Amino acid sequence: MNKKLLKRNKLYDKIASYIITIGGVAVIFSVVAILFLIAQVSLPLFKSPTAEPVKHSLKITDDLAVVGLDDYQENVVTITTHGILAVQPLHGESTFAPLDLAEGRDASIIFTSRSGPQYSLLWDDGGMTVVHIGFRSFFPKDGVRSIVPQISTQFKFLGVAPAVRKAFFVGSVDEDAPGSVRVLFHQDNTLSVQRVTVAESLFGDAEETEESFTIPAYFESITALAISEDGLQLYAGTKGGTLLHWDISEAPNLVDTVPAFKQPITALAMVFGSQSLAV
Repeated sequence: MNKKLLKRNKLYDKIASYIITIGGVAVIFSVVAILFLIAQVSLPLFKSPTAEPVKHSLKITDDLAVVGLDDYQENVVTITTHGILAVQPLHGESTFAPLDLAEGRDASIIFTSRSGPQYSLLWDDGGMTVVHIGFRSFFPKDGVRSIVPQISTQFKFLGVAPAVRKAFFVGSVDEDAPGSVRVLFHQDNTLSVQRVTVAESLFGDAEETEESFTIPAYFESITALAISEDGLQLYAGTKGGTLLHWDISEAPNLVDTVPAFKQPITALAMVFGSQSLAV
């Protein structure tokens, strides 16, 4: 046999053995590293939970109508009963100038409701304001993340009715089917539903259609209300502990009546993306 060929084959075998050895060591190292990462993540789950309280004082000089946190849980949103909206970070100084939602009117907020980022404010002069409160994160040139509030007044209704006790507003989140739903609860225990739908005509123009419905007074006093985020389902709790459910996607239809409790229902809230109702 050719000695040069034999020598070359031995060299190739030696190189191959080195490559196989290095590959095997790399595989073993990777498996060990994966096990280490799994242990690093899973072992803390068996430890006792701990919590460190964070104290932060807010400078509030008026009674509050709304208190909330942004999705990042880094900023506190407050609205006073006189309509002053402020955003205060939990760490650092605020750079957001307070907004006067009353716009100089001598009015106070008597009821608030929330649907996602939309806050509905009912004033004692019969007006209603819908405010969108959102937040956006961005990274400037220094690379430090910043949270910027994005606040806009979406709707203003002046003269809703002085006899309204509660008001809810839901704007459509579907760009293909824009519109809104407004539910008003009156002092005579009746409810009014006002729905606005926007459709595109054959010529591409937006056509707005408004429908109004009245839900007659229930024989028990209504003590709590909630509306789904899509504006299609309305729930009410009564003084006698009855839970009411209306489908308001078209003309209001009382779908269900549940004698839930023997005492008054004091609060209702939609949770888990309007999939469940907290009573």
